[in-house]
Amino acid sequence: MSEGGRADDGEACHGGSDCESGVCEGEGCGGSQPGKCVAASRACSGGEEFFCGCGGQSFRAPGDCPGQRFARKGQCAGNAPAEKESAP
Repeated sequence: MSEGGRADDGEACHGGSDCESGVCEGEGCGGSQPGKCVAASRACSGGEEFFCGCGGQSFRAPGDCPGQRFARKGQCAGNAPAEKESAP
């Protein structure tokens, strides 16, 4: 736990606000299935994959760096993936 009361990288989290880095990711959406805090700026080497987000919206991200918690790998039933945000 950091001095600011937020979790350090590798520690359990339920959302980005729990983490010093601001990024909580991993499979599982409920309180009994925490994610892990990860560094905001890290190298991602996986190809893009679809994920079904905890809010029921599909998104694409590098397979090894989804950047958020997700319900499962693969698209959510019945909806198209969210458009990927372009870098400024």
